[in-house]
Amino acid sequence: MSPKVSQKVARLKEIVAERSAWREPLEQIKRMQQRVIEVEHILDGSWAQAPEQVSNAAVGQRLDAWRQQMSDQLVGGQLSELEQECLIPFLEESAACRTELVSCDGESVEKVTLPLLLNEARQGLEAYEKQNCFLERDVS
Repeated sequence: MSPKVSQKVARLKEIVAERSAWREPLEQIKRMQQRVIEVEHILDGSWAQAPEQVSNAAVGQRLDAWRQQMSDQLVGGQLSELEQECLIPFLEESAACRTELVSCDGESVEKVTLPLLLNEARQGLEAYEKQNCFLERDVS
């Protein structure tokens, strides 16, 4: 094998090893992003089969159930340190803002603007993912 081919093979092996090392952190990011999406769907009422099924009480019940499920995961030690660091403030803020999150004051659910909390969480995850992205590195 020529030296140039050997260098490229060695570099490919490095990239594969690096990719393997980032597999779990990227999976954690995907799980955190999925949690944000779950809350968005709870709050936007897309879970309902009919618009009349969406009420502040129904949204509140679903949000409370989701928060309890996440709290159970925190207590049960099922989450990585990174996931815990991100989920704890998310749960605290969603508890502090619960009234505002579930109240749509008679407007249709489609018109309810999600709070900055969800946008900030999504932006934070995207920034972390971009900062740690290795998939676009040059092979040569």
